[in-house]
Amino acid sequence: MKHGILTVVAPIAQGQDDIVRQRLLTMGNGGLPTAPLIGLHFASVSVLGRYLDAPDDFTPQLLFEASFDGPREDFIDDLVSTGGMWLDTVFQDCEGYPPQGTQIPQLVKNYLFTHDAGADCVYIAYPYRSVGQIQQEHQLRDTVARLDYDDRAMFGLRHLPPPMKRSLVSLIRRQVAAIPELCGALTPPERPFVTTYWPAIADGLIGILATLIALAAIPKLAGFSASGVYATTFVLFILSIVLSLLAVWRPRWKHTATGLLLAAALTIAAKRFETVAMFLQLMDRVLAGLGVVLVVPVIALICVVIVWILFVEAHEWFDTEPPLPSWNARREDILRPAERLDAQNLLIGLNRIKAGWFRLLTLRFVLWTIHALKYLDKAGALAGVSSIHFARWTIIDRGRQLLFISHYDGDWDAYLGDFVEEASMGMTAIWSNCTRFPRSWFLFFGGTRDQRAFKAYARASQHQTLWVYRAYPQLTVSNIENHTAIREALGRPLEAAGLEDLLRRL
Repeated sequence: MKHGILTVVAPIAQGQDDIVRQRLLTMGNGGLPTAPLIGLHFASVSVLGRYLDAPDDFTPQLLFEASFDGPREDFIDDLVSTGGMWLDTVFQDCEGYPPQGTQIPQLVKNYLFTHDAGADCVYIAYPYRSVGQIQQEHQLRDTVARLDYDDRAMFGLRHLPPPMKRSLVSLIRRQVAAIPELCGALTPPERPFVTTYWPAIADGLIGILATLIALAAIPKLAGFSASGVYATTFVLFILSIVLSLLAVWRPRWKHTATGLLLAAALTIAAKRFETVAMFLQLMDRVLAGLGVVLVVPVIALICVVIVWILFVEAHEWFDTEPPLPSWNARREDILRPAERLDAQNLLIGLNRIKAGWFRLLTLRFVLWTIHALKYLDKAGALAGVSSIHFARWTIIDRGRQLLFISHYDGDWDAYLGDFVEEASMGMTAIWSNCTRFPRSWFLFFGGTRDQRAFKAYARASQHQTLWVYRAYPQLTVSNIENHTAIREALGRPLEAAGLEDLLRRL
């Protein structure tokens, strides 16, 4: 089940934005009949106003965003047919909204399609998991945890030896199978190929690449002498560490070390064994051909990127920026209370993009790269930040503003702190293309590292959430990952280590 998103940005009629805000606040979190919308994960409504250096001609906009299962067309059909009165109430003061409302469904559908801004970069912590699967796996975990506690009490032991653990798990499986609501929950869920195997494939490719680079470099640099091989291997290994620290090379130490050691061993063996020497000569010819086909374009691309980053830095030096935003106690009083209600929170930020096609193109390329590489990391984490459910970056207002929407777990301060600690370079590469962002260096450095200034910047651009819906408000990303792991463990034969892991997860 693939996920879809909807990002409707519609201009509000002149002078009606305060009326819209008050109406949405009085609606609370009700009004939309979400029960028929089985696939709806998250939805929210906000009014985008003139905050943090917005363009003078930017009129207040109504934002309705949703994350759901299945195609966008099917969701909009369900939304219009089941939530017609809610849509009419929310959008009635927006310019161009059909006066008849959902009495003429096709007009409303066309309106939503027309004003859907989509996303330039989307991240989903648990792709292909439907709302139904998440809720059923949560129920499975609660049921199994209760059965586990009761059955251990029946056994009379809290810490069981392996044979009794296996009997306990078998008993739990039989009891779960007898519960109608959990029918099919003992079948391992479908895992999409990309999110399941791509990190392992990437690791393997990195190992092969490290070996090929070492096979090409070590013999030539070392001149086939043993001491030269040792010295060259050491230098390349140190270089790989430096590249890892700079986040240029993915820090897969095992694969890098294996490739270097293998190349060094083959180079030394080539002095004694003619077959190995012939193999290295063959590899040298193959790598020379690959170098022309692959390495030359890659080097050219690297050179273009370096020159581009130098232009970005020059732009930073010569551009006159307005002062950094400061903390606003009134906005803090408005935003803080809503962030302490559930395990999940929502952040909606709108930032003005620096003028000129150059910074807009830079921003689009950075977002495209993050979108393309987002699943290289472990499941349930974006660049090490493991508290994000759904996030998206959307360029709106004719390329003048960047909209950021994130449904996340826990406290706002901790969430922004995770960005600083785990994803500083990526976040700086994005928001350094926006005005009033803390000073960055060479696109990737600085910026978010000034944590206080970055949090003030995020707060100043944040908009109040006027209406929000969450299908599973008390579940964190780690809860959802844990529940899926429990289901997978119960659906397959377990060895001793697997039994231990299952009982620990409960």
